[in-house]
Amino acid sequence: RVVTPADLAQERADRVAKRFEPFKQIGRLTLIAGVIAMALILVLSVIDRKQEYGSLRVVGADRRQIAVMVAAEGVVLSFLGVLLGLVTGWISGWGIRQSVVGHDYSNPAVPWLVILATLLGSLPLGLVAAAPAASLASCAEPSDSKPGTF
Repeated sequence: RVVTPADLAQERADRVAKRFEPFKQIGRLTLIAGVIAMALILVLSVIDRKQEYGSLRVVGADRRQIAVMVAAEGVVLSFLGVLLGLVTGWISGWGIRQSVVGHDYSNPAVPWLVILATLLGSLPLGLVAAAPAASLASCAEPSDSKPGTF
């Protein structure tokens, strides 16, 4: 059997993909853990601010407005967290590359499409993470605005 350069390239690409599969699995698990952690933090934040949500109900906010406010908070936090993580990861990756490869200060390639897709992907994840907190916040009653009630 004659092996063509295309066959060799495909075989090498398959080996590289197989080698990086555990890292992809770790990334997926980290993503799930991050969404769960963010949801828990937002729920704790809502519990701490229950009195403020009750005050908003007293001045005329309805349940939907409070839920949208908490959901927007989750989306913004998710977006900012992913943006900070991308910048930090890019800087640390560049530093590691410089220490391993040498001190050729060439311009590293920036995968703008991947960065944009990651940032846009953080928006629905933030919304998913904020859903339990938004639901809890929307249950605030005007009577919750009194100190010592919960």
